[in-house]
Amino acid sequence: MIAYCKSVFVRDNKPIWNIESYLANIDDKKWKSDFVETAHRIVNLAMAKVNIIPNVSSVLFRNPGKFELFECEKWKSLKMCGDWVFYLHLMRGGAIAYTTKSTNYYRQHENNVSAKLRYSDDYYKEHEYVALNVAELYSIPFNVFLEQQKILKDYWKLWRTKYSDEKFNSCYSLEKIKSYLSKRKPNILMVIFAFSTGGGPGYATTTWAFYLFRQFFDNGDIGYSCAMGVVLMIGLLLFSMLYLKLSAITEAS
Repeated sequence: MIAYCKSVFVRDNKPIWNIESYLANIDDKKWKSDFVETAHRIVNLAMAKVNIIPNVSSVLFRNPGKFELFECEKWKSLKMCGDWVFYLHLMRGGAIAYTTKSTNYYRQHENNVSAKLRYSDDYYKEHEYVALNVAELYSIPFNVFLEQQKILKDYWKLWRTKYSDEKFNSCYSLEKIKSYLSKRKPNILMVIFAFSTGGGPGYATTTWAFYLFRQFFDNGDIGYSCAMGVVLMIGLLLFSMLYLKLSAITEAS
């Protein structure tokens, strides 16, 4: 669902840092070579803690079509972490690829949004919003959020003059994050023969399940496909129950 490349940040035409140094505390070797990872694995490894894509101009991604996140006013209001949340939603259930064979150069200004926000509460509140999305979308052990909390506390103490647990917790609450873990949406895997033909030629081999798959991923009609998926599941359950009952009657006679 997402592919991106190496990034180098420059100022006054000189490199100041790159993606390897940026992510060295997470894994000092992984971003030195190409990889493809499932969304679940990369979020557990790194993306629940930091945005592993430091610059959006290094990214290629599939057109999501109708996307529920686009209607979220809270997401639209984000100043810094909006791309991070977008990636988390977009790649869920899919994979992410990284290559070192191409390099993206980005000119960083001293007064950019990220630099200004690190002195404000909004920086930490936006990270809490990211954590809430991670907790709701992915199966993540709670200790990962403890690690992110430590990273943010250290960052607060580095860039802000006054620190207190009370003030920090008002911006980034582990209790609130913990409450979202119970809201995690399930991952659904559909395996049917029509995947081998793509439903073609035309729609000749399209099954009902594959039709729902195409509505979900190709057209982005998430609400409709999920609702009809539930209807399909109920129908299959009723058919199975009827079949088992008739089989029992046949055996008894």
